Amino acid sequence: MCSPLSNPDGIDFGVVLTPDQAVGGESAPNTMLYLHGGGYVVGSLATHRGLVANIARATVGKVLAIDYRLAPEHPFPAAVDDAVSAYRWLLNNNHEPQNITFAAYLAGASPRDSLVAPIYGDLKGLPPLLIQVGTAETLLDDARRLATRAIADGVVIDYQEWPDMVHVFQHFAPMINEGYAAIERIGEFAMSEALDNELENSVMDLRDTMLGRDPYTIPLDEIDVAQPALFQADAFWPFFDRLRKEDPVHYCKESQFGPFWSVTKFNDIMEVEGNPRVYSSADGISIAPVNTSALPVEMFIAMDEPKHGEQRKTVQNVVAPKNLAELEPLIKERVGTILDSLPVGETFNWVDRVSIELTTQMLATLFDFPFEDRRKLTFWSDVATTQPGPDGLVKTVEERRDVLLDCLKAFTELWNDRVNQPPRGDLISMLAHGEATRNMQPYEFLGNLMLLIIGGNDTTRNSISGGVLALNQNPNQYNKLRADPGLIASMVPEIIRWQTPLTSMRRTVTEDTQLRGKQFKKGDKVVMWYVSGNRDEEVIDQPYEFIIDRERPRHHLSFGFGIHRCMGNRLAEMQLRLLWEGIMERFDMVEVVGEPVRSLSTLIKGYTDLPVRLHPKKVA
Repeated sequence: MCSPLSNPDGIDFGVVLTPDQAVGGESAPNTMLYLHGGGYVVGSLATHRGLVANIARATVGKVLAIDYRLAPEHPFPAAVDDAVSAYRWLLNNNHEPQNITFAAYLAGASPRDSLVAPIYGDLKGLPPLLIQVGTAETLLDDARRLATRAIADGVVIDYQEWPDMVHVFQHFAPMINEGYAAIERIGEFAMSEALDNELENSVMDLRDTMLGRDPYTIPLDEIDVAQPALFQADAFWPFFDRLRKEDPVHYCKESQFGPFWSVTKFNDIMEVEGNPRVYSSADGISIAPVNTSALPVEMFIAMDEPKHGEQRKTVQNVVAPKNLAELEPLIKERVGTILDSLPVGETFNWVDRVSIELTTQMLATLFDFPFEDRRKLTFWSDVATTQPGPDGLVKTVEERRDVLLDCLKAFTELWNDRVNQPPRGDLISMLAHGEATRNMQPYEFLGNLMLLIIGGNDTTRNSISGGVLALNQNPNQYNKLRADPGLIASMVPEIIRWQTPLTSMRRTVTEDTQLRGKQFKKGDKVVMWYVSGNRDEEVIDQPYEFIIDRERPRHHLSFGFGIHRCMGNRLAEMQLRLLWEGIMERFDMVEVVGEPVRSLSTLIKGYTDLPVRLHPKKVA
């Protein structure tokens, strides 16, 4: 639908385009102000009407396109005044500023003036920015410099380079597939920002609706297990029990993260994870949509083949058997130093003094990160995986973004140092020199860093804490361990199953399919709940029992399955084994003396506080 716009505040001609399928009809939440190209000298609404119509369809919202005045008849600042007038017209017609997207093009960079070339402007405070450029584009260098400047100024960007595409290739959508694909990406970006604003308004209404309720009294189709408060209160177990029994492939139509399917049984999770062609990782691997994670990061765990395998191969040698054998004496030494520094007979936080300290020391070694700054690694990991909120590490999505940009800045400095040195054995050097990773864009670099930090931190750290808690909750198993410390080898994977430090992974359906008779549509989100699969009575004997001498202790889902199985699983097990060997040599018991404080996260099942007291080893 294309309706004329009559003279808004001095603009001579303009149209509002609203596609028939616009969300909310006349009150569509997302609106775009489109300023056509042509160097402010040529071009018109007529020359760009087709492109604007395609963008309107892709954004599923309204697009205001204007015929701003052109030079030389109307020199600067005529075009700027027209654009500002159009924006004010939108505000005066009940369009909220947070729901307005601007579409423009990158002007050439001759005079060093931000009004001509944005790369010379102060970009601080800009809203999220999408940059699309073809690699055959005259202004490619300008686009790259703009992206770099935006990141430096703290702007969230989605930077896209389209191979072999020319200037304004989106204009040729009727003739080239890339044009249509780029316009679809524009639509996704605009709609995601509108969704962000809707989520901010509705998230508190949906976040805690399950906590404190009996799951068997809630209508099945209203159950929403993706609520951080459920996990922080350790209250999610009966919800998954009911789903496994009554609706193992369950659809949640409304949650703070949007609609999604839950897969809750062991073998069904294996089926989904074992079919990456139909169940793709490329659209993200956490239940939260990409647009709510503060930055548009990319990581190889959230990629499909072949790119996933190429990037994973670059860094997997760091946890190869040869390297693990070389790391073992160092880890054993550090375990001893940490344990010998602990106060016996006094209450302290096990999470901080042991779990975090051991894992951050290991991460600093793997990255060759400044050892004195190692606690930053844990802080960045925690910020990336927990929910912003009044009681969180960060209060807002914006604060989370700023923290992650600090992470990117710190690692970019290390990258620049390593790329100019011969290849070494640390993860940053591997990424900087790897064939598949050395040309990564900034947010792809950040995404892979966060993947490696979170993977190296959370599994081990929370299993260290979870193991202490499990043995205290099951004193018969602690007695069994005291009687036979040789059971540590089988206890370690049982701790990892019991804890399930990573609760879930998400996939996106690439084609219509079905599971257990439930019909999945292309684009549906499917969440594999490892924390539920690891309690599946049909696969695991006595799944709610903590048994340190279990016959098949590694038969669990905590490390995932298939091509995305955690590559650091043996390193995690080795750290836990060496830690418990050190504990059993020194102490009779690590006694939990207070309630644990759990993380506010649907992704990481972890702890922030576990008060303990050490009992010295009894002298025979």
